[in-house]
Amino acid sequence: MKIKSFAATSRIVDREKDIAQIIDLFHHAECTQVHIVYAETGYGKSSFSAKLAKNHFFADWNIINVKTMPQNVNYNVSEGEYLELIFTALMKFFKAQGHSNFSFENYLTSNKNRILKEVFIDQSIDQFISANSLKESIKKSSGIGLKRILKTGDFSLHSIINNISPVARCIKSDYIHYLFKKSHILLIIDNIQNIDNTSLKYLIEWINETKYKNQGFILEYTISDGYSLDSVKNLQREISIAEVDVHLCRLEKMCDEYIADLLEAQLNVHSPDIHFVINAKKHYKDYSEGNLWDLIDYARMYDDHTENGELTSPTLLNLKNLSQESQYIVSILYYHSGRINKKVFYNIWTSEFSNSENDLDKLFLELVTNQVICTKTNGDNEQISFMHASILDAYKENLSDFVDIDKDVYKRLSLFYAKVYEGTVTVVSKEAAWQILVKIYSVNNPEKIMGLLTDFQTNTLRNISRDSTWHYLNKLIECTKDNIPRFKKIYFQILRICRIASLYEEGYSCIKLMERSIDIISDDDLLLFKLLFLSILDHHEIVIQEYKNVMSRIEKFSHTWIKLKLLVLNSFIALNDKRACTDIDIELNQIPGFKHSDEYAFYLRLTNIYTKPSQAVKNAKKSIKLFQLKGDNIQAGKSYITYSKLLSSIGKHKKAIENIKQAKRLLENSNQGISCIYNNWAGYLLLSGEFDCTVWDYLNIADQHSVSTYDKLSVIINKLAWCYENNAFVRLDLLKNQALELINKEPSKLMHCTAYYNLSIAYRKAGMIDQADMYYQQAVNLKGECSCIKARIDGITFKTRHLIPRIKKPYHICYLSFWLFDF
Repeated sequence: MKIKSFAATSRIVDREKDIAQIIDLFHHAECTQVHIVYAETGYGKSSFSAKLAKNHFFADWNIINVKTMPQNVNYNVSEGEYLELIFTALMKFFKAQGHSNFSFENYLTSNKNRILKEVFIDQSIDQFISANSLKESIKKSSGIGLKRILKTGDFSLHSIINNISPVARCIKSDYIHYLFKKSHILLIIDNIQNIDNTSLKYLIEWINETKYKNQGFILEYTISDGYSLDSVKNLQREISIAEVDVHLCRLEKMCDEYIADLLEAQLNVHSPDIHFVINAKKHYKDYSEGNLWDLIDYARMYDDHTENGELTSPTLLNLKNLSQESQYIVSILYYHSGRINKKVFYNIWTSEFSNSENDLDKLFLELVTNQVICTKTNGDNEQISFMHASILDAYKENLSDFVDIDKDVYKRLSLFYAKVYEGTVTVVSKEAAWQILVKIYSVNNPEKIMGLLTDFQTNTLRNISRDSTWHYLNKLIECTKDNIPRFKKIYFQILRICRIASLYEEGYSCIKLMERSIDIISDDDLLLFKLLFLSILDHHEIVIQEYKNVMSRIEKFSHTWIKLKLLVLNSFIALNDKRACTDIDIELNQIPGFKHSDEYAFYLRLTNIYTKPSQAVKNAKKSIKLFQLKGDNIQAGKSYITYSKLLSSIGKHKKAIENIKQAKRLLENSNQGISCIYNNWAGYLLLSGEFDCTVWDYLNIADQHSVSTYDKLSVIINKLAWCYENNAFVRLDLLKNQALELINKEPSKLMHCTAYYNLSIAYRKAGMIDQADMYYQQAVNLKGECSCIKARIDGITFKTRHLIPRIKKPYHICYLSFWLFDF
């Protein structure tokens, strides 16, 4: 007879020594505690954390458990996904506790952060557009405004909760930070190995800013072939940059002597049969490899008339014993990373699998009874989820046992999400459908990713990480690389995606692959892409040499000839050869009809890297008009960034803000220029005397979208300026450590100089004189790299109009813009 009955709540035995060590560290802690609990799948990390949280030490703490996708290795994690889960868990907890002061509604109505205005304006515009008449539009928009003014609490609550924009993420992160400042929290997060970059940055910031509040973080990490012990240490190093102790706690295999206690604790039985216990111990030793879920499945599947050898893979056997219809549900969950919204599931089931919902309750009962699925509530959404990642692993590693079902489910899911992607079904967003399609195509038919390439541009960083983007693109490359000429257009599309997603090393590797079968001498586009990527990767000497080698064979004044001239400008200026830039400028302006060419507007924007600001401002403004006449909003937006930067550099900060808003309007749906927009916007605000938390939020958005070391260092330099103005000295050490790490990778000595200088003045204001003197001396050693820093150090007064506004503040502000000819 099979044992199927489980205790209502799981209990854990053993681990007392590990728990005692962690509790002791909490007892003697002088700052926030971070513990990474790591082990292979099924070792009992979640049970360990639950037992730890029940210790009397945490009796008056707020214990928050964040449950993520039940998947040990997940390449499909959305950017900001862990942030959303942490936010939802905290919001639900404090709402359930009845702490009105800590409710999200109360936080919104009492918050004066100007970043909320962006959400308010966006919501008002959406309501205005969606209305059926002008009268209704005014009524809806006014209603939202009144709710905001009267602080009713729900003017933008749901629009923020359901919003994954960078601005909404900032608001959610600020709320989480607020809770950490106001309450005592032990935050437990499972599957931390899958955390996305955006959420990790926020997590490190919360830890840093509350490190003297003695908060607690328990991070459960599953090591596997996808995530080794080295990756655990990498996470430890990343978090340690906040200068908190990050402790590693390795959970070892549970000792055999505790097997009987575990089974008694987990099963509704007292003193399990001795023969059963002996067999269970043997199975645990020979097959479970420390996986307690496998052992529990063995116990539940055990039959005293069954030989032990037939239960070598009990979790797999459990799946095989399910009805075929239930196996279909398992397969659907597998393609959704182990968890799916119940409403979405019903739509998929009734649309593609069955016209009736009547049998679903029976199937769910079968799956719940056999400990395969459970239901979870995430906000207002009920979700169906695998009970443990080991179930997903068992299915994934044995797909050959479910091949017919898997093929059928793949086909049906492809049809369903294709309808969503095309707009004929609206149960989920097009972006969500795109993510699912990319994932299932990458597993079963990578060539079909070709039909989804256009949306990689907008979804990278917004919905999926750069690493995930390359993971999927590489799947496509692997299945087409033996016939590149046939897929030539697709490969150029991949190169454009790599450029926009800042996958420069990866894009260049793709170019090298293309060169094997495409003659670069006869393919101007491939030549241009090669030089573009080499320039971005700072191989400027190679770019210039290649440029000189090919110019003799390129028809003078042709489009390729002009593009090469524009492209090489960045490399010449990077090597401080302004004379070469001036020579190219003269050559370009000798071209008959150049002012009417497609490249002329690009040329006007690029002149800002080598001409006087007074002329560069005029050129940038003209560039905007030319791009707008062509209907090219993306390039016009990039020129607005350059124009606003030039305006700010001559002291016209308010006008610069007006123009950066225009850049945002034109570029926000393209996923381009976000780091430039928000970094510069924050800089303009600082220079115009505005230092509130909105500025910090803008810099965080810029940081999340920065890829190059130059851009990241620029954001940190501006953050140091914000810290200086706000006396936010608790943030200095984290910024210092981040800056020093980037300085080791960034070739620009100018950026080194400005980083050291801003560090020196911030530390001096904080009263940390030794630190200040050390970084000041390093800035002095490099002052020749930056005229503004040299002027401050030497006490020089600028006579040049465009440089005077740059040194009015005691700190330096860095701007970002497009220095490349991005054809």
